[in-house]
Formats: sequence, structure tokens, C-alpha cells
Amino acid sequence: MNAAKPRFNAKDLEILIRNTPAAVAMFNKKMQYMAYSDRWLKDYKVKEENILGYSHYDVFPDLLERWKDDHRRVLQGEIIKKAEDHWQREDGTDIYNKYELHPWRDEKGDIQGLIMFTEVITEQVQARKELEKSRENIALAIELEKKFLAQELHDGLGQELILLSMDQRLTSDVKDRVKNIIENLRHTCRGMVPKRLIDGGLKRAVEGLMDNLNLIGKVYYTGIIDNKVNDLPDALSIDLFRVVQEITNNILKHSGAISARLAIEVFEDEVRIEHFDNGKEFDYHNKLNDEKSFGLISMRNRILRHNGNIQYNTHPLKNVYNIVFKL
Repeated sequence: MNAAKPRFNAKDLEILIRNTPAAVAMFNKKMQYMAYSDRWLKDYKVKEENILGYSHYDVFPDLLERWKDDHRRVLQGEIIKKAEDHWQREDGTDIYNKYELHPWRDEKGDIQGLIMFTEVITEQVQARKELEKSRENIALAIELEKKFLAQELHDGLGQELILLSMDQRLTSDVKDRVKNIIENLRHTCRGMVPKRLIDGGLKRAVEGLMDNLNLIGKVYYTGIIDNKVNDLPDALSIDLFRVVQEITNNILKHSGAISARLAIEVFEDEVRIEHFDNGKEFDYHNKLNDEKSFGLISMRNRILRHNGNIQYNTHPLKNVYNIVFKL
């Protein structure tokens, strides 16, 4: 038994899409609207009540250029899906959405346009970002408290124990026990905050990261670190150190680089970091949308906390981070 194929005329199709409870739109090959849902008009704040026949690019003149490239690819037969994307409108409004783009074909199988299935997820993304920010603020508070406690233990109790260990009235057995306590205390302090960051400041701590990679022998690391980094506020010093630490860890674990160079320079109103390596390139922006990329997300949030910015670019045989922390 052969089932009859359902047939829809243009008006039926328009009504069907119009009442779809999602932001959906159908276009011809010229990217002119053939049908759209009421939710489409609402979610994307389209003022015109009737946009049938209008060019998508006239309705949204601030559309992203890479989206236009996606449209051309879909009209060539591709299907494109994105779990999360960011669109900043001309008026500064941020829209986050997810979407699927499919070509549609006539009865002969020829592509005649595309259909967009979209969902605005701005509220969900903003809620997630607020949660990430709260977690990062808590993490920063803990790191600052750990640094303060480590410093107090080192400078206060630690010094008292050192003096005690030198007391000639103590037996050698008691002195050995005191020395063990001192060593355990030092180990605890190093676990709270890197010892170099406490004892030698940020410059020595960052140089220590590079020295460690050079000692391992997998990466030849060089760098120029401005002496003025040691004068930066504690909160900024910790975040900057953790950012560099994340980059160096990624080089060791993922990039396969054999050489890298780091430069940190302090200016009147900002700190600039430039990092180069010759490892494998990766899709930085897509990785940021992966919830498993906690290290990269944390790195970005530490930078944003200081009103900074991060740019990642890749060139033949060279990956480049350009990072700015505002003072």
C-alpha cells in the first residue's frame, strides 16, 4: 500500500510556520522571507508586522558577516548547527542563540532556499555567566585569604618556630621535631600560594613557571617580564599568575610546542601580555563554549574581572595570545 504524499500550497505552509511555537523562518535563494513564525518577530524584536518578500539582510542590516557565509554554504547543500552563538546588535544589545540551518528543496530535489530553526538563549547564557562570575569571585576571595594566611604563617608562626629551633636549651630530639614542624608548615604555605609569589613577587613566580618547563625539556621557553609587575595589587597579581599558569599548562598538555616566548609589560593604565608558541592551533572560541574547558573559561573570567580582554590568533607555525589587564 502506497501512502499518498501530503501536499501543501504556499498559504498552508505560511500558516503552519506562522503558528510554530519557535523562532523559525523560511527563505528563498535570494534570502527573501517566504514564511516566518510569530515567535521569530517577537524574539528578534522585528518592528514590521509583515516582512514577507523582504530581504533578510534589510530586516537585519547588522547581521554578522560569518552568518552570511553560513547562508551561502547552506544554499550549496550544507546543514549547519550551532549550540551557542553571540550576536551584538548595533544598539549594543547582546543576543545569544542556538540554531540549525537546513536547505529546502523542490520536488525535483533542487535547492530553492533555506530554513532557520532558532532559539534565543540569552537569559540562560547570562544566568550561566553570572554563576561563573560568582564562582570566580569566590575563588578569588579564597585565593586572597590563602595568600594572607600563608604569609601570616610564614612570617609569624614560622619565624617563631625558627627561633625556637635555635634555642640551646632544647634537646636535639626536640629540635628535630621543631624542624619537622617548620618543614611541614612551609609545605602547607606552598600549597596555598606558590612560594615564589610570596617570597619573590610575581616576576619570580612567572619566571619559575618558565624554568619548570625548560627543566622538563619539552619546551624551550624564553620571556621578558617587566620588573613593575611586582608592584601590582594582590588580586591582579594572583589572577595574572593563574592566567600565565593556564597558558603554560596548556602548552605542556595539548599544544605540542617546542618553543614559546612570553612578554609582560606594565603601562600606566594596563598590563599587556603577549605569548607566542609554535604548537598546534585550536578553535579558541568554540572551546570557550565547551563547559568542559574550565581552565580557558576561568582564564577569560579572570581577565574580564579586571576589565581586560583576550585575543587569540593563529598563524602558520605560531599561536598568539594578546591579553590586557586594566589597572
